[in-house]
Formats: sequence, structure tokens, C-alpha cells
Amino acid sequence: MKIKMMGYELFEAISLYSKAKFGAELEVDLECPCMVDINDWQPKYLKDDNDEYGYLRDEKGHAVVDPKKKQFKNYRLTFGECDEISFYIAEEEK
Repeated sequence: MKIKMMGYELFEAISLYSKAKFGAELEVDLECPCMVDINDWQPKYLKDDNDEYGYLRDEKGHAVVDPKKKQFKNYRLTFGECDEISFYIAEEEK
């Protein structure tokens, strides 16, 4: 099932959640967009000149991630009242 929420609905849901969870009432200013931080995993692999694709492989044939390099790329996006977010949830079988 697809759930789609507009920004103002999401702000209301956050406000209700904070009231239920922490007992704190939030008043979201719809004029100021909230920020969404995204950490996108983009692994950097160890190099190997003998490999067909140029990566060092483990015993199972998987490319080996380089532990010395940064693996995440960070993005920051604004999210306002006219923006929307959608996600899917699994439907229960009846």
C-alpha cells in the first residue's frame, strides 16, 4: 500500500508524535521549510589491476570495501508544505 503525505500533513504527524512520545507540543512554522539530511551509501572499493573490473575481491568474489575512505555522501534538501513524501508498506494478508 502506498502512503503519500504532503508537507503540512508530515509536519502535523511530527507534532502529534512529539506530543505522544515526549509530551512536548511543537508548533511548526509552515513559512520555514524543514531540512532533510540524506546519507547515501556510495562504497569505495580497494583497487586491483588484475581484476576485470579493477577491484580487489574476497574469497566469495565480492569487491572489498576500502575502510580508509569515506563511504557516505551527504545531501541536504529543503522540505516545505507543498512538497510530498511517499512510501510503501506491506499489506497484511487476510
